[in-house]
Formats: sequence, C-alpha cells, structure tokens
Amino acid sequence: MTTIAKKFKDKFTKKVFACPNCSKQLRVPIRPGKVLMVTCTRCSGQIQLSFKSPLSELFSWEKGRPFSYNFRMFSWRFKGLPMQFKISLLLQLIIMAWMIQLLAGMLMAPKTPSVEPTTPKADYVRKI
Repeated sequence: MTTIAKKFKDKFTKKVFACPNCSKQLRVPIRPGKVLMVTCTRCSGQIQLSFKSPLSELFSWEKGRPFSYNFRMFSWRFKGLPMQFKISLLLQLIIMAWMIQLLAGMLMAPKTPSVEPTTPKADYVRKI
C-alpha cells in the first residue's frame, strides 16, 4: 500500500495523540464506545483513552425541549458525522423501511382460498 493511501485510510481509522509525559506522537485506533489503555513506547507511561460513540450522541434528545429544537439539534449533529457513519446509517434506515413495507404487505394481503390444481383435459383424442 502506498503511503498516500495509508495516510488516507489512517485518517478514518486512527487518531494521533501526544503522550502527556514525553510528548511523543502516538497513533491509536479509533474504537467508538470503548476505553483503551495505551502505553507510550518511549516513556512507558499509560494513558486511558475513551472515544464517544457518534451514534449515541446523535440520538440524544433533551427532555422538556420542544420537538422542533430536538430535531434541529439532531440535523446539526448528523451533519457533523463522518461520511462512513452517514452512509451506513442511511442504508440501515432504507433496509428497515423496506422490511417494514414488506411485512406490512404480507400481513395486509387478502387471504385467498387454496385451490387444488386440476389437470387440463385434452381437446382431442389421439388414435393409434
């Protein structure tokens, strides 16, 4: 993999932190919703990192606020999400809507009585 492609990939999967003891730059994998214990390679100091899950922040609604305010904040937070989360969230919503529509169609479909198939009768008689 070329260095440009690796840097582009690392932009979405890694985050660079400075060690608080020795200021060495540490590249850490991004794990939303997890707590990581990172050990510095230079000074052996340990750092505890936690990443907030962007989806948990996205769906946080403030009680006592009007719906319009919460919806406006939701759309503002949605705009700030990384593109990969936006795409996966929209695909999940589309699939869920399709499944609900499919299930509703199956439940609302009229039930037709089952009819046994009959063999068609020949219009002619074959003579041997």
